[in-house]
Amino acid sequence: MKKEVIKYILRIISEEAKNILWRIDGSANLFVQGLDCGVKDIDIITNSSGIAHLKKQLKEYISKSFYNSKKSAESLILLIKKEEVEINYYDKVKIDLFKDSKEITWEGLKFKVLPLNIAEKFYRDLGIIEKADKIKEFIA
Repeated sequence: MKKEVIKYILRIISEEAKNILWRIDGSANLFVQGLDCGVKDIDIITNSSGIAHLKKQLKEYISKSFYNSKKSAESLILLIKKEEVEINYYDKVKIDLFKDSKEITWEGLKFKVLPLNIAEKFYRDLGIIEKADKIKEFIA
């Protein structure tokens, strides 16, 4: 996904998610922090009130709304500029997905991300060693 498209999508999400808890996840999280690893889609994590809010605010972009039993998550799939955005609320997760988040400014937009050092540990714990090594090399 091109940088201009990522910026366009994140501007829409940022404008509609001003008063809710959310953060970027996945490869887009790495990209906005300077690690270009190829963004195929944009992943967003939010809480229960956040997903309800975004379901209303972004209804024109929703292509699918469902409960993803594989992830134990309520999920929204959006199509913005023909690119996929996945918004998830993990209802069974016992850890706080937001406590380690930090706010950044990227291309004039403010939003929360998972810091690279924590993302590296997260990918390593999931067994995604190649991505974890790429992050570790980048932040070294």
